[in-house]
Amino acid sequence: MQLCTSRDGYAWDRAPDRTPVIANGGYGAWDAGMIYRTAGPHTVGDELWIHYNGFRDRHGPPYNWPGGRSSGIGLARLRRDGFMALDACEQGGAVTTRPLRFEADAETLSVNADAGSGDCRVEIRDAENRPVPGFTLADSDPLRGDGTRQVAQWRGNPDLSRIAGQTVRLHFALHAARLYSFRFEPGAADNPQPQDRS
Repeated sequence: MQLCTSRDGYAWDRAPDRTPVIANGGYGAWDAGMIYRTAGPHTVGDELWIHYNGFRDRHGPPYNWPGGRSSGIGLARLRRDGFMALDACEQGGAVTTRPLRFEADAETLSVNADAGSGDCRVEIRDAENRPVPGFTLADSDPLRGDGTRQVAQWRGNPDLSRIAGQTVRLHFALHAARLYSFRFEPGAADNPQPQDRS
């Protein structure tokens, strides 16, 4: 199984390197020969669950394993939005989004990142790509955990209500970290990560 993406549900593209989303099992394993998706991924908590059919043999007879064809149903689990990430090495890296308009009821920015060995800071910029006072990189509390719903904060304040409804850009500065996704949410995440200013 390989990852395909579509923006309209009609035209589909495979990931450039065609790396399997679920690799076949090793020699002799119940899913060594073939793997088929049984249903679309579904979200369970902060994971994506993917059920699949696996077969020991490859397409068509003869079946070479003792006892004939062997098959089973497997479950692969992936972090939420974990298909791809932007990776930054220890020297760092940055990315700025295109202009975004988020809903007027948005109050916090939830970040899905693995910054357990480094850090991730977030700057909010206006539509002309200028830092918004109070939401600059200098104000940003570093995210240093590995979590799917880490709440971005600026000098201890996660509240975005004063700029909600505006068109903004998000600028992420990463050091030894992976950024998977982000989302604006009506309130703080269930378990916000404690932040420090170091």
